[in-house]
Amino acid sequence: RFEASQWEVPASTVGLVTRLLRPGEDEVTQHYAVKAIENICTHGGEWAARFTSQEVVTNLGTIYTSTRAENLRSTAASALSRLLRHSPAFLQMVVDRMGVKLLTQGLQDPSPKVQQPVLNILNLALGELNARSRQAL
Repeated sequence: RFEASQWEVPASTVGLVTRLLRPGEDEVTQHYAVKAIENICTHGGEWAARFTSQEVVTNLGTIYTSTRAENLRSTAASALSRLLRHSPAFLQMVVDRMGVKLLTQGLQDPSPKVQQPVLNILNLALGELNARSRQAL
């Protein structure tokens, strides 16, 4: 039987993937980094926790709201949704910094691949946030 604890992701690899999310990086390279984070966060656990940081959450939100490439936009939205599901503590930060813009942009997007993760973030927000934060949405 496969055990996740048998594998170790070096901190240098986590740092490298995180740095690839910064603004100004090549979009193809960013897409690979975002896809890796999305896949890891799908499984959750200790691996997803390694990518849970303010920098990653902020950069995923920035990529999502700024890119014109539909594939990168949908992957960034999905990765952000999965990361927030794994670490709901960052949900308040996302709502405070990008809340309405993130949600309106995603719900108006013609692609269901973008709409679905944004709906997931909205559902998380409605379930996890306090009443005052929900009203701000």
